[in-house]
Amino acid sequence: MRNSLFHRLVIALLFVFSLLLYLFFMWSNHLAANIKLESEQQLHINLATHLAADNPMLQEQQFAYENLSGLFHTLMMLGPNFEFYFLDKNGKILTYSAEPGVVKREQVDISPIHQLINQPTALPVFGDNPRQDQGKVIFSVAPVEKNGQLQGYLYVVIGSQIVTQATASIKDNEQLWLHFMLVVLILCFLA
Repeated sequence: MRNSLFHRLVIALLFVFSLLLYLFFMWSNHLAANIKLESEQQLHINLATHLAADNPMLQEQQFAYENLSGLFHTLMMLGPNFEFYFLDKNGKILTYSAEPGVVKREQVDISPIHQLINQPTALPVFGDNPRQDQGKVIFSVAPVEKNGQLQGYLYVVIGSQIVTQATASIKDNEQLWLHFMLVVLILCFLA
């Protein structure tokens, strides 16, 4: 009787320990991912501002947002970690550089844009991902003005779809490795 109670106690403690270990690993992975997103957004927070200030197409008196598509394509080739969009004042996507059908949204929620402009230190701030129906991403944004009038926003997605696809298999392998290590640990305790 004493021996079976001891075995049940060991199994219960093993289960609780394994569950706590699993939760700790999941929490630490989540925390690491958030720190990564915050640091990336902090690193590129002024990217859209510099592009808007330095770009002659955005400084012309006759503002032609349609011509930005070629510029966005060139910028995306040079920096495949970014996607560039020009939005109107209400968040409607006016131009971008992508194959037809890749951009799934016609509009981006404007409230995260205002949040990032007004509170650039409260990071990470997530905005709509134009290439997904439901996704959220970190971004950089800058208002584009002509003669003191707001024309729209330069909206730069940080961590483009190309980069996300390239790293997806690595993240899957990481999760698989975590589960494998947990099973090995449980088997060692059981042995």
